[in-house]
Amino acid sequence: MSGLSPEDFAALRRWQRRMIVSLVSVMALLLGAVAFDLLVGLSERAALLLFLAMLAGVIIGGWVQFSQKCPACGYRIGFQSRLTVPETCRRCGVRLRDS
Repeated sequence: MSGLSPEDFAALRRWQRRMIVSLVSVMALLLGAVAFDLLVGLSERAALLLFLAMLAGVIIGGWVQFSQKCPACGYRIGFQSRLTVPETCRRCGVRLRDS
């Protein structure tokens, strides 16, 4: 028995989906920007704006990763996992996956 409610597990699954979507989105935008630059060429100003947009994407991705806390103890579980919900919380040991 993990001690977490079905709502807690659902919130953890939503967090995992947000992390994956944010990573895929940033990577797709980056690849698209590089391809566009290779095909058309960007001015220095456009390249700077593109760099700032990518930096914002990375910051948003980091915020998404570190936004979720363990429902049992409040430890930020993004510190122990990349893109997936970990099996257990590093701090309190509660099971974080329902299957």
